[in-house]
Amino acid sequence: MTLTNRILAALPAPPSLRRGNALFLDVDGTLCAIAPRPTDVAFDAALKQRLGEVSAQLSGAVALVSGRALDWLTSEAGSLPLALAGTHGLEIRHADGRLDAAPVRPGLAAAIDSARQFAAANPGVVIEAKTRAVAIHYRQAPDSAAAVAALADMLSRRHALPLQHGTMVAELKGGDGDKGRAIASLLAEPPFCGRLPIYVGDDLTDEAGFEAVAAAGGYGILVGTPRETAADYGLADPAAVRRWLADVA
Repeated sequence: MTLTNRILAALPAPPSLRRGNALFLDVDGTLCAIAPRPTDVAFDAALKQRLGEVSAQLSGAVALVSGRALDWLTSEAGSLPLALAGTHGLEIRHADGRLDAAPVRPGLAAAIDSARQFAAANPGVVIEAKTRAVAIHYRQAPDSAAAVAALADMLSRRHALPLQHGTMVAELKGGDGDKGRAIASLLAEPPFCGRLPIYVGDDLTDEAGFEAVAAAGGYGILVGTPRETAADYGLADPAAVRRWLADVA
């Protein structure tokens, strides 16, 4: 299933999670509710407990695949036995603890400086600077959408940085990669290989993940309002995702 051939008013509820699945999970808008600022999001004790339980039930075949920086994911996950793919797959902590990270393009630092100058002049715009990307959030300044898009496009061309858009955010990446490539990489190795993969996500940046699991014979679950998507199933919100995680067949 590809992004262009599915437009549905509603998506069916997903099947129960099974012990033979490989599970890949986005964070913001999927496991945790979207917050006004990225710094307002944190893993609560109940979420950590559930992720640990699911990891045990799936023999360790659980990974977080997020736009968040790997350092942030590592801090929030703590001692949980999870593989982690941060910055849309530009940074990966494999299940065996190995670390992979894409080289950083030299123009990223200058792009971060320009983004910060823009935010200083545009109240409500929030800059999330990462080691390998910079996200320009305008959730608190929706009237700045066009200006943010123009700035991001200019910085992408000036500094040769890949640009991607999400919900109320434009992000410049300091390297090539996406969530789909990260999932494909993890699926090629234990404990994920040989399992039916599922990816759960909410944003436009998650479509590459949906397509990756579909290509491997699995399926995607879109969280939130139905839209054009490569996912086959839907869940209403992060609370529904947590309830789904609690039912492993």
